[in-house]
Amino acid sequence: MARAREVERGIALRRDLRQHRIAQLGFNVEETEGVHTSSSLQGVGIEERYRAFMQRMFTLTKEAGGAIRVREFDWARDAICGGPTMGPAGGDGAGFNHQVEPLGIVTMDCDGNLSTFSPELMGQASVKYGNFVFGNVRQNSIGSIRTNPSFRAVQREVRAGVERCRQTCEYFTLCGGGAPANKYFEHGSFHTSETMYCRYSIQVPIDIVLADLESSLPAAAAGRTS
Repeated sequence: MARAREVERGIALRRDLRQHRIAQLGFNVEETEGVHTSSSLQGVGIEERYRAFMQRMFTLTKEAGGAIRVREFDWARDAICGGPTMGPAGGDGAGFNHQVEPLGIVTMDCDGNLSTFSPELMGQASVKYGNFVFGNVRQNSIGSIRTNPSFRAVQREVRAGVERCRQTCEYFTLCGGGAPANKYFEHGSFHTSETMYCRYSIQVPIDIVLADLESSLPAAAAGRTS
């Protein structure tokens, strides 16, 4: 019965997408950032439900024969196959992550204040790091951000967090160390590894796409030998 309901929902979803001529989708999970200190995705069993939903979406994209594209699956496939990745963590090639690179992303607010690493850090209150403003375009060059004491403190912790990811996470070569903002807002420190954002936006799509690629290998091998 449950399987039948899932099939019915999938058919209805595919019909709605076609009816509204929606060909590309992206899923932004509800993150804990800044004043938004909790997420509805933190509940018991929610991750399993989200994984099942994304699996259903993946099946729909395959059945649609490319007529429907999902950003997260495209990113995961590119990352696994070593192509260019501009995915949840940001990047320019599998394993490269702009958000952990100093000046890889430069954020400027309406007053000319400059920040780097995750854009979501700009202007957020922090006892340890101030408001994550490392300079001002009217007073400093972008390169001079590197001499700011707060920048150096953040950089040290971001590097430590990336190294922790490298040592503990099997997804590191595809992700490149996660998003510093999510680490900070979820754990209160950059010197951490896995986050809820990682599990939903990186691990789930990779698991789904990788399982599909692996399942296609025997068929591909059989085709070459026949």
